[in-house]
Amino acid sequence: MKPLAFLLSAIMLTGISSTASAETITKKDQKAILGVHNVYRWSLKVQKLEWSEDLAKSAQTWAGMLENNGCPLAHSPVEIRNGYGENLYAGWSSSPGYRISIKNGTYAWAKEKPFYQYDTNSCAANKVCGHYTQMVWKDTQHVGCALAHCDASGQSTEILVCHYDPPGNYEGKTPY
Repeated sequence: MKPLAFLLSAIMLTGISSTASAETITKKDQKAILGVHNVYRWSLKVQKLEWSEDLAKSAQTWAGMLENNGCPLAHSPVEIRNGYGENLYAGWSSSPGYRISIKNGTYAWAKEKPFYQYDTNSCAANKVCGHYTQMVWKDTQHVGCALAHCDASGQSTEILVCHYDPPGNYEGKTPY
């Protein structure tokens, strides 16, 4: 099966290695991430997600690569993430040390819900909904996340990277 092209936007970076130590997600933030995901999954009668340290390590690998390259908002190549699904959220500020709200980042994905059209299994015209559909994908059982953080040229950037297993967003398949 192929991931849905109309649901995913990807900029591929290849040939890079990670030496940065991207941040792991605190237990409090893990609960916030799971809470937002599982509220939306519960509303659809989809099994709740559980946290995976293996997926968090996979997400941390990509977050480290993003840090090493100045924090571009870019999806990882499928082979780097071992075929896992992936959602990204970024925040920028001119304030040094800026930190995103992980809970708000997760809600940003959930706010795509109105743009997903179940009857046609597609996003509304000129809208993005693939983050939401990955969040609620019925076969997905685990999530793990990490943060990339960069301060450069008077701008602070932080990127939330979440990996999902099994992945979702398969062409011809509905999320729930």
